[in-house]
Amino acid sequence: MKKRTVTFLLSMMVAASVVACGETDTKQTSTGESQVVTEETETNNDAPIETATEQLTDEEKGQILADYPTGLEKLADKTFDMKAGYKASEGLYDKIDGPSGTLYWQYPLNTDNLVVAKYDSDENALTFESIGVDEAGKAVVTSDVVLEDFLGISDDTKVLFSGLNTTSGQNLIMVEYRDVAYTYADGVTYNIALIQIGDDGSLTKVFDDGLCGSGDEDITADLRAGFNKAIARDYSKDTFEDAFYNGNLLIEQENMPVAASIEFKSESAKLADDGDWEGASGISSKLYENPDADVEPFDWGTGKFVADSYK
Repeated sequence: MKKRTVTFLLSMMVAASVVACGETDTKQTSTGESQVVTEETETNNDAPIETATEQLTDEEKGQILADYPTGLEKLADKTFDMKAGYKASEGLYDKIDGPSGTLYWQYPLNTDNLVVAKYDSDENALTFESIGVDEAGKAVVTSDVVLEDFLGISDDTKVLFSGLNTTSGQNLIMVEYRDVAYTYADGVTYNIALIQIGDDGSLTKVFDDGLCGSGDEDITADLRAGFNKAIARDYSKDTFEDAFYNGNLLIEQENMPVAASIEFKSESAKLADDGDWEGASGISSKLYENPDADVEPFDWGTGKFVADSYK
């Protein structure tokens, strides 16, 4: 009853103000009426409070993630330079001079998140980020996995990125890496990393192992056993040795879809492949001119990022 009386009195005041003051006082009175309505609304404590996330539909969230790659720096078809150096206390090392940015991205079937693969040339690190949508409707990183010291000095490098689903229901990212040295050393470096994408979009590195060398009996035994256990498969010795020695990587042997790749060739390897071993030796010998002295990084070769599906 008191509220009704107050409202009635205010109405009378409104009428008087309109006659006396015109448009200006009408705006002021409207503000007063809003305050009364607000007071009555605030007395209803049972009204639910909606968050920004509750107001977003699945389609709107999906559109936010679909638009996210638009603003990213993309590495498709861009090149990088590798420099090679030597430290008497540590041995050979490389330095990457090139762009940083997104190599590729994917929309996993088992989660609402977007997964992005980024390479940082300054840090020589590959990072996988899982992107979700927060309560404010912004795309945010909810989980990540970093592969450090990613590209190493080599004569010939090939890196392939693909996806792998296991019989146990795992949704995996597979990174298969191989490089070979034949102008400054002799041997192969081979590595496989598996990153699991959880149903909540979380990223977990479940396998990351490799080997290097040449000519050893069943050199792939330990790596093969660990990989087979990780994905509940039984790849053979011959299959792994074909990947290790011949460069026919598992992703290629299995005809798995390649999301992106990285390739590299040293200048000395290019000369050696053309039969100019003297020229190749002239470059690679710079690394060992004096085993007791450091060698500052010098131009070693050029590589390329390939991601035909994400240009």
